[in-house]
Amino acid sequence: MPLSYPPTLDFPHYTSRLTQSRRNWRCLMQVDVKGKRAEERTNFKVGVDLSCVDLRTPAQSGVTDNVSAHGARVLTSKALRSNDRLNVRSMLGSYRSRARVVYCVPAAGGMYAIGLQLYASAGDWISPD
Repeated sequence: MPLSYPPTLDFPHYTSRLTQSRRNWRCLMQVDVKGKRAEERTNFKVGVDLSCVDLRTPAQSGVTDNVSAHGARVLTSKALRSNDRLNVRSMLGSYRSRARVVYCVPAAGGMYAIGLQLYASAGDWISPD
C-alpha cells in the first residue's frame, strides 16, 4: 500500500503556502513608497566598533552615517559580506546591538557603506554628560 501524506504536507500545497507567507512578510526597514523608508533615519555621526560573531574575523571600526531604531548605515575601510552577523558597540556611549549586514557598497574615498539591520539593542549612542 503506497504512503499518502495529509494534504497539508503535500509538496505543491505546502510550497505554495510557504511562498504565499513569504510574499506577505515585511522587514521593518522595507520601503513602503518608492524613495521613502518605513522608519525615519537620523543623520548621526558616531564611532562604532564592529566585531564579527565569528571570532576568526578581526574587529574593525567605522562611523555611522545615519541611524534609525532598527537600522544603521556605517562607513568602514573594509568590505563586509551580506548576511554577516556582527556585534555593534558605540565608542562614545553604552549602545550595544547585534546586527546583520544587509548591503555593502563602495563609497567615496575608498570607503565602504554598510547597511545594518539592528536587533537586540540596548544603551545610548552617546553617554549623557
